[in-house]
Amino acid sequence: MFCSTIQLSFAQGNNREKIHNYKVAYFTEQLDLSSQDAEVFWPVYNKMNKEAETLRRQMRRLVEDIKAGNYAGKEEQGLQEVFELKAREVDIQKKYLSEMVEALDAGIALQVPILEAEFRRKLLKNAENRKRGGSRNK
Repeated sequence: MFCSTIQLSFAQGNNREKIHNYKVAYFTEQLDLSSQDAEVFWPVYNKMNKEAETLRRQMRRLVEDIKAGNYAGKEEQGLQEVFELKAREVDIQKKYLSEMVEALDAGIALQVPILEAEFRRKLLKNAENRKRGGSRNK
């Protein structure tokens, strides 16, 4: 049912708000969050996600710079910047998942990275299915 809902959403247009809404529904269902748990979980998760998104943008810019040759002769510096961004990513997860453990429980926090990966796979699979279906109709 979840995947068909995502497909319907994509058929109507792809936008971040719809994806976010489906992510909220998916996580809430998978984590079996009560309304009280959700009130604690979502603000923490949203802060974590916002910081992680900032980091992902920085990583994309770094990758673009590397591909553009801006690190020619400075490969070690580029590699060090990659390591620093990856370390910051881990720090963000540690910080916010620890907050979830304190406010909710370790079981919920432990599932978050797994659910993020599953949700991402579902979105990619859906996009691939749409692409295959779309190319047949052309």
